Parts: sequence; C-alpha cells; structure tokens
Amino acid sequence: MAHRGRASAPCIVLPSNPPREDTIAVSFSNLERLIDNIPQMCGGAGIDCVIYGKHKEMFRHCAGYSDIENRAPVSSDALYNIYSATKIITCVAAMQLVESGQLVLTDPVHAYLPEFREMRVKLGTFSIVPAKRPIKIVDLFTMFAGLSY
Repeated sequence: MAHRGRASAPCIVLPSNPPREDTIAVSFSNLERLIDNIPQMCGGAGIDCVIYGKHKEMFRHCAGYSDIENRAPVSSDALYNIYSATKIITCVAAMQLVESGQLVLTDPVHAYLPEFREMRVKLGTFSIVPAKRPIKIVDLFTMFAGLSY
C-alpha cells in the first residue's frame, strides 16, 4: 500500500550542533547525488536514507516518490514494512555484541536463553527425541539451528 502522508519536498537533515573536537566533519554531497539517482537507476519508486552516529541522526536524505500515482514525495515521517530485513538488523546488532566481547558465536544459545537448554528434534514422522548437541549462536546466523517459522 502506498504511503499517503503529508506531501513534502525531499528532505535533508544535517546536524545542527557545531562539531566537537572528537567528531569529524563529513560531507554527504556525493551520497545525496547517489540517492537522488537511485530511483531511476534501480527502477524503484523512492528511497529514504538515514545515517546515525553516536545515537544521533547525522544525515537524512529522501528521493523519489512514496506514492507514484499521486506524485507524493518520500518524506521522513513515512512508515516502512521491512519484513526479512530484520534479520540483517539483528545480525548487525549481534555482531556489535561479538565485537565488544559480550557475545561469543560458539556459545550455546541456552547460555543466553535458558529455554533452549533441553532442545528436542523431530525424527522421522512421529518421533521427538533429545537433540544431539545444543544450538550455538553461529547456528542462528547460518540458518542451521533447525528452527522453523
């Protein structure tokens, strides 16, 4: 379903606070030009790109249309269904935990979620048996955990 929120011109939001000593001034002009061309290059209707740094929005640029028929531009208040993209977001968050030493990919899932300690698996048509080994975090990343939707 097309977004039919308020119509507005493509939006650009840049930081309003002056840069601090521990920040790097970044120009997003090349990225803006790329974003402006993506709808035509890829055959899509529109795009909304947001970049955060240190938990603050550093950049936002919208291009194209959220509703082609009514020529409503993409706006920063649009809502999106991201479906399977949540897997990517979850994996990035988990890898940040790995990077900071808070998560180990070879750990059993039950070290973090005790409910996964006594896993059972289907064997044949009518048998449910104890799993031969615990599910590891890496199994979740590789779709090898044996979990279904």
